[in-house]
Amino acid sequence: MNVKLILGDYVRTAEGKLDVLGAGWLLTGPEPSTFGIGILFEAYPGEFGRQHSIVLELVDEDGQLVPIPEGDEPMLRVEGQVEVIPPPGHPASLPVVLPLGFNATNVPLPAGRKLEFRLWVDEETAEGWRLPFSTRAEGVPPPPV
Repeated sequence: MNVKLILGDYVRTAEGKLDVLGAGWLLTGPEPSTFGIGILFEAYPGEFGRQHSIVLELVDEDGQLVPIPEGDEPMLRVEGQVEVIPPPGHPASLPVVLPLGFNATNVPLPAGRKLEFRLWVDEETAEGWRLPFSTRAEGVPPPPV
């Protein structure tokens, strides 16, 4: 199975497709941030119909889960299951793409840090299943719009 991740301001899935707005940023904060993470699972014949566990988590530069400011619990960790099944009439020789999207609004992020979203599929991760970004230091304003 191939997996692609995309980071943007907002994501949406509809009609078997992934829509992403505001993709391509690598710097946010330090004020609370809004973001969307799009995931495309591409399965091939022979891989259809299998359950896969997924975990999406936000980690720091040391690979540790990012805690909620002034809290002890990890801030962002999403767990679930995916199963790729071809839709009716799908040619048997073609892969199937399953889009997923997660959005978060006004998330407090630690200032001046290198962070990344990391995806695990069936308890495995890969270099391409990471979305690195950084947060501005305290007192550094975002660029004018």
